[in-house]
Amino acid sequence: MTDSDSELRDLVRDGDRDRYLSIQFAPPAARPGLLAVAAFAAEIAAIPGKVSEPVMGQMRVAWWRDALDRIEARDPPHHPVALALAAAWRPALGERLAAILDASNREFAGEPSMGALDGAAQVAWLPLLGADGAAAEAAAWEVGRAWGLLRDDAAADAEPAVNLARARKRLPEVPRSAMPAMLIGAVAASM
Repeated sequence: MTDSDSELRDLVRDGDRDRYLSIQFAPPAARPGLLAVAAFAAEIAAIPGKVSEPVMGQMRVAWWRDALDRIEARDPPHHPVALALAAAWRPALGERLAAILDASNREFAGEPSMGALDGAAQVAWLPLLGADGAAAEAAAWEVGRAWGLLRDDAAADAEPAVNLARARKRLPEVPRSAMPAMLIGAVAASM
């Protein structure tokens, strides 16, 4: 394991322990990519706490949008998360990671994300698990959103149980390979 791999693992384990534990249930070949996506989501989720003005947050999100373009062009910036994403890159991953950035930008525009970043993060796992499809996407979105709502004190009026119920209805249609992305729903249900 390189220093960069260790840094990434520590970032996710310390900053997003529930996702880190969920990754441990994925096939070993998928784990580095899932760790990269979880680290990316953690980086983006941390931006609001690192800036004092929304425009500064939007600039950081723009940097990451450019970084995704560079990763897709096989010229990633020298950043541990960008390099890890480059190693795990698949064509379907780009639009899913962009959805995480879009959710963050809505926050800076004054629209509460209401768990959208976490929903998008779970959906981004699917290409790495080989589990695309409408049912898997819908269920991953719902469990991620529920988990995000439970972690967000500002979303006290939201009802994550509704999201979990929607995900449960979809589970019979979800391929088994997508189950690591669904585990965060079990964590949300226990909160």
